[in-house]
Amino acid sequence: MTGKGKNYKKLMQQTPSKLMRRSKKVMLGDIITSSTATKQNIYTYFKAEISAIINPESPCYTACKSCQRKVFVEDNIANCNNCNTEDAEWEIKYLTRLEVKDHIDKAYVTLFNEARFLIGCSAEEYVDSFDEEGKER
Repeated sequence: MTGKGKNYKKLMQQTPSKLMRRSKKVMLGDIITSSTATKQNIYTYFKAEISAIINPESPCYTACKSCQRKVFVEDNIANCNNCNTEDAEWEIKYLTRLEVKDHIDKAYVTLFNEARFLIGCSAEEYVDSFDEEGKER
């Protein structure tokens, strides 16, 4: 393993907060246009505000526990076409689409289970907070 490879492995073993301290701030436009800074294998961040939630009615999906692909659950039974499994084990996961913007550009971002930090609860807790008619409890 080269010296570069050793550094990468060490970096990946660090906690996310340590990784973020080493990250480089970029503009949203840099990410959109895939500038050289964002093509490198480095951690970056940008400052933007959420201007819209694209899928506010359905920010979650039911996923196969084996492959994480979307499954349709009927009568509490999920069939996973990807795994070819009948009655697959499944869980509720976030898939939240956002429009974000800075002072120049806007972009669309998809958050998976990281959305729990934004929403403040797990996807299962979020779904459980609504009754069968979709009204918040």
